[in-house]
Amino acid sequence: MDQTASRNELEKKLYRSFTLLSALIIVLSLGITLYFDITRQRADMDATISGTASYIASMPQVVSMLEAGYPSALAKQDIDSLCNNLPDISVVVICDSNSLRFYHTDRLKTGETFVDGDETRILQGRALYHNRLRNQRRTEACIPRGQKQ
Repeated sequence: MDQTASRNELEKKLYRSFTLLSALIIVLSLGITLYFDITRQRADMDATISGTASYIASMPQVVSMLEAGYPSALAKQDIDSLCNNLPDISVVVICDSNSLRFYHTDRLKTGETFVDGDETRILQGRALYHNRLRNQRRTEACIPRGQKQ
């Protein structure tokens, strides 16, 4: 009887240890999988944002708008349509080298000028970069002069 009771106690300990170890392995593997999945999704989002910035910078309407020095209704319409159809893009800002805004997605809530120092890196010739400011993901693209197509 004593031997059976100690055997049952040993089986219970082994069962609890195995269950705990199995749960720990499952939680650990889910954590690792979640980390790599989030990293991949962020990289995909960065690629989408960078591609969109490059596309907008190469649009003939945007180039001609900056060269003319006055906002273009056609460029505004095209960029508004692009922002409405891309779920990962929430804000697009187009400004010249003097920080004068030519386009902003939310024109009613923002002012006419944009100065925070980020534009200097772009104007120094660095084509694209990513900046994680708080929970924001950004990229900027330089539009060289004389790029009209």
